[in-house]
Amino acid sequence: MSKRAKQKRSSPYRQRAINPIGGLSLINNIWAGNENLDHSQLIDLSVANWIAFNNMTLETSTEYDWNIVTGALNMAMVIAEGGIGDEHMDLFLRALDGTFRAKLRGDRTGLWRYDGEALNNIRTALELHDQQCKLSTKAEMVTTIQAVQRRVDDGHVYRAEKIAA
Repeated sequence: MSKRAKQKRSSPYRQRAINPIGGLSLINNIWAGNENLDHSQLIDLSVANWIAFNNMTLETSTEYDWNIVTGALNMAMVIAEGGIGDEHMDLFLRALDGTFRAKLRGDRTGLWRYDGEALNNIRTALELHDQQCKLSTKAEMVTTIQAVQRRVDDGHVYRAEKIAA
């Protein structure tokens, strides 16, 4: 048998079956993004933030706890930039200043805790962040997380040298 005879010929064109619901599944996905987070999603997000915050008041706190709280505060700031809670931007910035004082101390001493001013600012900021999450849609939350990640990847974060100076 020749080489050409062994090659499989391409199959004839066959029209695909038409989906009876058409693009409705795509439209449904878009609408789902416009819904607010459901109760269980809000609880999961909030509990993770508050456990990490509580851990930062204990001797067993770690940089991981610091990262969770700092991430939540960065999300709060991005959501505020989008218009939900923008009147509290100065509080979010003060809270982030407190997290970075804790980072400097943690890097230097190995103790990951907040000072008194930071505790008050971060507690209030996390309470506001919980409210922001209730008002935000799923699509907005995804966009917020992507924006925070993009800022970290681009290096648009606080620098320890700026705070220490």
